[in-house]
This record gives sequence, C-alpha cells and structure tokens, in this order.
Amino acid sequence: MVGLRYNDGVFDVVVDKGCLDCMVCTETESESKKFLDLTLSEANRVLRNGGYYVLVSCGINQERFEALAVKRFGWKVIVAEVIDTEGKNFNAHLIIAQKRL
Repeated sequence: MVGLRYNDGVFDVVVDKGCLDCMVCTETESESKKFLDLTLSEANRVLRNGGYYVLVSCGINQERFEALAVKRFGWKVIVAEVIDTEGKNFNAHLIIAQKRL
C-alpha cells in the first residue's frame, strides 16, 4: 500500500486485511518500522479528514501502531481483540483509526 495512484483525501475508509502484516514481516526492526511508517503515511494521504483506516491484523504490535498513528498523524485509535462465539481469542485485532478533522 505504498505509492497508490489516487489523489489526496479521496477515501472515507481504507480497509487493510493483511497488507500491513506482510509489509512489516522483515528481517530487521528498522525495516519493519520503515514499512509501517510508509504504509500508514500513504493511508493518511488518501483518507479524507474524518476518514477511517480499518485494520484486521494478526501480527501488528498494538503499542507501536498506536504510538505511530497517534503521535505522527494524530489519529484517534480504537483496538479490539477478535473473539469467537465461545470466547476464544484468535490472536487477531481489529484496529480502527480515525483521521482527525
């Protein structure tokens, strides 16, 4: 999700189901941070003010995501664990981040 061919601020919602997980599966922590930053920067660019970035992730470090999303972009972030009907945790998270107006 880097180098998207869309104008700035054209989407109300960006849904990511696995892209960011793949982008941060690198050999080093510095590469992982770089790809996290690039991907979220691109999402931030194409989102309208007040738009939402919706991420379903099995591998993103929640604290690192929140720190970057809030600190760099000022996004409001809500994180929820994905639980099945029997209460079992799937080790997945639903992250919803809103771009500030």
